[in-house]
Amino acid sequence: MWKRTHNDRTRGLLLTGLKAAGSAAVAIAVASAIHLQFNATAGIIAILSLMGTKRETVKVALGRLMAYGSALLIAFVCFSLFGDGLLAFGIYLFVFASLCYACSWGYATAMISVLISHFMGTGGMTWTQVGNESLLFLIGTTCGILTNLHLHPDEARLDALLRQADEQMRAALRALAEAADARKPLILLGETLRQADECAAKNAENSLTDAPTREIHYIDMRRQQRRILLQVTKDAQKVQGHPPQEAEVRALIGRIFAEYDRENDCTSLLSALHDLLAEMQRQPLPATRGEFEDRALLYVLLRRMEDFLLLKREFYETYGYEINHQLERKS
Repeated sequence: MWKRTHNDRTRGLLLTGLKAAGSAAVAIAVASAIHLQFNATAGIIAILSLMGTKRETVKVALGRLMAYGSALLIAFVCFSLFGDGLLAFGIYLFVFASLCYACSWGYATAMISVLISHFMGTGGMTWTQVGNESLLFLIGTTCGILTNLHLHPDEARLDALLRQADEQMRAALRALAEAADARKPLILLGETLRQADECAAKNAENSLTDAPTREIHYIDMRRQQRRILLQVTKDAQKVQGHPPQEAEVRALIGRIFAEYDRENDCTSLLSALHDLLAEMQRQPLPATRGEFEDRALLYVLLRRMEDFLLLKREFYETYGYEINHQLERKS
């Protein structure tokens, strides 16, 4: 596991370096081909336009575009009133930096100010100079966006993590049904769900259209079910006298384990659980305090399993069609 993670990190670093070098080189080459001044600036802008995800790349690019338009207006006023020296640039920086931080454009302050600094000592802003800086900005930003177009949701990894989470959930249910320790699979399940949550969030950021809403809610549903099973595990360990009802409860959990499936709407399982609750209510009352405590624990345990199944049914009622549609598409 460590070796695979290390290799993935190494590949990620190499890919980042190649993207930065490639996008900068292309941006500089394009700027040089059309004879722009300060053509290396286009390469720096391309590098600064590379974000971790596709959605972030586009969002930052749009923010910088609005910031650049504002910077030109501020610079025009400052250079017109105070000349093209340090005083004008200092006043511009004060106004523009204040605007950027007020509008959450802090990431644009330095990059755009480098472009505006090219107006210093050149006799003021001219249409030729404005066109030169605008082309540098557009070329660099475009190269950065195009470089990140390869980013796409890693649906295969997310699906693998969700299937792994399902297997770990089944392992926990089987352990509870067999009166074994369910804590280990539940601990592993927690880590898997954390990784799946990170993967789903990254997939959402790399999709400019549909976010993986179903998968995100599926992870949340399994996380809530895990919390319930952790409590069920604690309750089951407190049962001391092992009354006959315990075997019936564990048999029901065994049935939940056997019928565990993404497509299961849990209707039949909830019916079986309610039948068992009704049967326990018809049985004679406990004769001793120990029996009473054990029966109370089993009753609470069943109610927790009811919540466990209801979470799945509510999810299926909302996303059941999407689950079936996705399985048909993959088959």
